[in-house]
Amino acid sequence: MAVDLTDLSCMDGENVAAIALQMQQTALQAEARILALEQLLRRAANPYTIIQTSTANITGLVANLTGEQSVGPQGGGTFTMTFNNTPSNRNIDETGRNLIGELGEGMYEIGIFVALQPSGVVDDNSFRALTIGVDRLDPTVISTITPSSRRVVTSLYTEFEANAGIPMDMTCTLRYRLTALDQIKFLVEHGNTSSTLNALAGTIVWLTKIGTADSVVVV
Repeated sequence: MAVDLTDLSCMDGENVAAIALQMQQTALQAEARILALEQLLRRAANPYTIIQTSTANITGLVANLTGEQSVGPQGGGTFTMTFNNTPSNRNIDETGRNLIGELGEGMYEIGIFVALQPSGVVDDNSFRALTIGVDRLDPTVISTITPSSRRVVTSLYTEFEANAGIPMDMTCTLRYRLTALDQIKFLVEHGNTSSTLNALAGTIVWLTKIGTADSVVVV
């Protein structure tokens, strides 16, 4: 028979065992809730983050190219993993497109810092455009060798060369809700037709999860 612990006037042979059992159950429930809260606090204070830094120049970026020129790890550059507290060892822009599947869908901040410098002649007032794009796979053809995808969001930052020829520091960020079908791209376009551009060593790309798919945290 269940015992109402709030109505016990004293302990006797019939309710001592019930009180002990209830205390044990309460302790286990409290411990489980504290553990869950601790995990949430740790995740909030130390969100999933990947930071990668290039150790060599990415060269040969052509002006007004029809197509995309990547300056991320997938763009042919040599990048090192500067920081990674996630369960994945993938590049942020890896074409395998499974990074977000491993980290979980949710709200992410994506960023890039890059210094762009002409390899030769500088064209006055020519533009430099740094883009973060997110391509979403068509789930009906995801198993094919060349699955189709579409650009779902873009963040663009543009500067203009003042004919100085010195490296131009550029930063671009994007906050977006990513799914397991999304691939991140770091892209450069420019109008310096007299020579190619180099993305200098020290380019930094990062990804931070700032909220789950059902609970977005504003930071």
